[in-house]
Amino acid sequence: MAGGGFIESFLVMLLSLAGIGLPLGMPPGKMDPAIEQAAPDECLVYFNWAGMVAPDPKSENDYERFLAEEEIQQFIKKIDLLVAKSLIRTYDDGNGRVFAEQLPLLAKALLTQPGAIAVGGIDFGPEGPKGDGSLIVSLGEQKAAVETALEKINLALGSKATSVTIDGTEWKQVTLDKGMPSPLWGVHEGYFIAAAGKESLELLLASRKTPEPAWLTTAKKRTGVARRAVLFYLNAEKANELGSSLAGKRWDRIAAALGAGKAKSLTTATGFDGADCIARTQVEFDGEPVGLLATMLGEPLERKDLQAIPADSSFAYAARTSAEELLIELTATLTAIDSDWGEEFTDFFDEVKTKGDLDISKEILEPLGDRWRLFNSPGEGGLVFTGTTLVVSVDDAEQLRSTAVKLQKLVAANIPVGDPNSTRKPRHVLISDFSHAGQTVYYVKSIGETMPFPLAWTITDGELIVSLFPSGVKAYLSRGDDFASLAKTEYADKLFADGAPTAIGYQNPRELFHLFYPIMQYVMHFVSAEAQRDGVDFDVSVLPSAPLISRHLKPAVTTFRRTEYGVEIVGRQSMPSSGMVLSPAFLVVPGMMPWFWYF
Repeated sequence: MAGGGFIESFLVMLLSLAGIGLPLGMPPGKMDPAIEQAAPDECLVYFNWAGMVAPDPKSENDYERFLAEEEIQQFIKKIDLLVAKSLIRTYDDGNGRVFAEQLPLLAKALLTQPGAIAVGGIDFGPEGPKGDGSLIVSLGEQKAAVETALEKINLALGSKATSVTIDGTEWKQVTLDKGMPSPLWGVHEGYFIAAAGKESLELLLASRKTPEPAWLTTAKKRTGVARRAVLFYLNAEKANELGSSLAGKRWDRIAAALGAGKAKSLTTATGFDGADCIARTQVEFDGEPVGLLATMLGEPLERKDLQAIPADSSFAYAARTSAEELLIELTATLTAIDSDWGEEFTDFFDEVKTKGDLDISKEILEPLGDRWRLFNSPGEGGLVFTGTTLVVSVDDAEQLRSTAVKLQKLVAANIPVGDPNSTRKPRHVLISDFSHAGQTVYYVKSIGETMPFPLAWTITDGELIVSLFPSGVKAYLSRGDDFASLAKTEYADKLFADGAPTAIGYQNPRELFHLFYPIMQYVMHFVSAEAQRDGVDFDVSVLPSAPLISRHLKPAVTTFRRTEYGVEIVGRQSMPSSGMVLSPAFLVVPGMMPWFWYF
């Protein structure tokens, strides 16, 4: 029994690392209009899904064709079977076995049919959290299977579940501890419905008789995905009100500094758009974005800004932002989170200025331009991340060159004096330099010190080039007429398809897959050998072949751009998790970060 749950989780983890997305809500079916009609007029969080259909091997969508592959279908069935057997082995006594057998069947039926979850609000009172929330799922052909599973679960619950009749339907209800809601569930007019309490249930039943709420219609229109699988909506105004009621002015300060204070809503829709999997997020603001978020989303990029990025990059990012303004907003954000943090951050810059006679803001940040490019190119020596190179436009090259010389002398002045009687030098680092392609290249030289990277940089008339290794800078300076740029590929077309972005992300998952797949084979071989001793019917043969997976992996692109409503983030990829590259979910982090600092 010990190997049961572990092996399935381990397998999924390895596949995720390798860039292989497991299907959840894919391929998307058709949304039931009655589901969306049942959405409340106001809510804090809303989440709906269109259910799933059998994958079409002739679909125009790459991921749907991938799911239709025989090897992948066998793999999915094997995983389903392993999870089910694992639960039964773990809970193999009495009612535990009933739940282990029926809950996965119930969950799968509900996830493959159109459904929605709505949370109206949450109130943290003296007796604990209270809130209203509900779940509704259109059962369709799964109605009989769901009713059978519910009947067995209800029977296993026994006296813990009481019956109550509402709107002509018998519902089961469980009474929890004081202060906790008493959930109800049942099948009503072909829909499985569950609610946090009687009021939540009655609200959902009443909403089914009213038109679709305006906020949902607007959310669907703005995110517009051709074959939508999932829609997520957050009422940011309500979220900020809730946070303010819990943390007071501290919440307000943090939210304002991050740029979340003026957010009105956040909506994300995912699904299929032609050959791509797409995730489109819209963040609506009351006025222009402010704070750290606004600084991170500067002026629009131009296609020529991608010229520095190699076409073979395993990952790449580009954005326009002012380093000096970013420092100001970052200081304000740290101060809002904790005044001591802001003070320590400021003290660091003051100490460097006082003791080292180096003004980081004026001598390093101010001379920089606002065009930033970060990439890793296998062709220029990068394995996964070892070729990571940063290229920043420069407004004042002479000032940066002067700063580089000053920094080199500053480090040299602090080299410790060694033992004159020893032939070995004392441990230290220094900044050394060499000439390449007419440029002076600086790098951190380690004498006995353990350092992960000998960071290197150079300043040309128009750019600052920084790389983890000197070879990265040399490769950049040595580019010739045969250099292939990302700016001239079809993926650049996708990056600018929806308008000029303020930031972009790009990832080619094949390199990561080719690195992890051989490792997966070895690890799974040894792990499965032990798992089979515990009765787990699993071995390495379950892995789909590498060529099958590799041919479906294509580069992923993500764009950030400003709209008349606020900010839009669009991610396009061949597989849902094969390279989200600054996934739209990342934008939730600045908006919801105050929760982290509060708790």
